Amino acid sequence: ALREAGLLSAERKLVVALYPVGDRLGEAELATLVGTADQALRDYLAEHGLPVEVVSVVLTAKLYDATRAAGLLPVDYADLVAAVGPQATTAVLDLQEKLGIDPALFREEFGTIAAALVDIIEAGITEEAALSILERALVADPGLEELTTITAAMIDLHEAGATQESIMAVFTLVEEQVAAGIERALLLEEVSTIVAAKIDLLEAGIPEAEALTALKAALVADPGLEELTTITAAVIDLVEEGLSVEEALARVEAAIKADPTLERFDDLIEAAGEEKEEVDEPAQPDRPRPGEPEPGATEAPDKPEVGEPETGATEAPDKPEVGEPETGATEAPDKPEVGEPEPGNGADTG
Repeated sequence: ALREAGLLSAERKLVVALYPVGDRLGEAELATLVGTADQALRDYLAEHGLPVEVVSVVLTAKLYDATRAAGLLPVDYADLVAAVGPQATTAVLDLQEKLGIDPALFREEFGTIAAALVDIIEAGITEEAALSILERALVADPGLEELTTITAAMIDLHEAGATQESIMAVFTLVEEQVAAGIERALLLEEVSTIVAAKIDLLEAGIPEAEALTALKAALVADPGLEELTTITAAVIDLVEEGLSVEEALARVEAAIKADPTLERFDDLIEAAGEEKEEVDEPAQPDRPRPGEPEPGATEAPDKPEVGEPETGATEAPDKPEVGEPETGATEAPDKPEVGEPEPGNGADTG
C-alpha cells in the first residue's frame, strides 16, 4: 500500500519502533521482533529497488511516555535512539524540564539537539561527557540559535587534545564575560573564534590557566571581539621569542593599558621589545683598528733605529782616532829631540 501510494521514495524513512506494554515481553523478545521486522522491510525494499532508509529501535516504556509527553513522534527521535540508546535519549528529553526550555521550542529543535549529541559522541567523547557538554551548551544558548556552532567548536577543542575540563572552562568563560557586560549573542556567534584562539595558545605550549588569562585579557580589552586573535597571537609570538608566559602577558597588558583603542597595539608591543633589548645590551665603544692606540691612551714614541740616539738624549761626541787628542783637551807640546833645548829654555847646554 505504501509503495502504491508513492510514499516509499528516496527522501522517505521507514521507522520501526517497538516498546513494551506491561510485562508480557522483555527487552530481548522485543529486540528479536524488531530484528525480524527490520530484515523483512529491507528485503522488500531491495526486491522492488526502493532506496529507502530503515531505522529500527526498541524503546523503553519510560522513553515512550516521555516522547509522547514532549509531543515527539518516533521519526523525530529514532536516529538518536539508534545512535546512543534509550537511556541517553531519555536523558536528553529530561533536559527540557531541567533547564526550563520552552516546550514548543524544544520540540521544534529536537532534531538539532539530537544531531548535536550524536556528533559529539562520534568525535570520540564519552556519552557522559557528551551529555555534560550538551547541557552546558543549552544553558549558554537557551534560544538554541547557535547550538550547532557551539558543539562544533567544542569538538574542535577536543580534537586538538584538550581535556574535558578545558572544554567546560570555555562555558565558564562565556558566563563570566556575560556577567561582565559582553552580549551573550555576540559571544555565542564568535565562540568559534574564542575556541580557535584557545587552541592556538595551547598548541604554542601555553598552559591552560595562562591561556584562559590571555583570553580574559583579550576579551576585556576587546569586548567587540574584533581584535581577539591579534591579542592572543601577540602572546604566542612573545613566548616563541623567548619570553616567559608571565612576561608576555605583562607586556600585552601594558600595551592594552597604554592604548585601550588597540590602534597602536602592534607598535607598542614592538617598541617594548626594542627598549628591553637596549637595556639588556648596553652600547659597547668601538674597538680601535690594529695598530691604532685605544681612546685615551698616550701614544708611545717611535723607537730609534739602531745607532741613533733616543729622542731627548744628548748625543755622545765622536771618539778621537788613535793618536788624536780628544775634543776640548789641550794638546801636549812636542818633546824635543835628544840634544835640542826644550822650548822656552834660554840656557845653552854646554
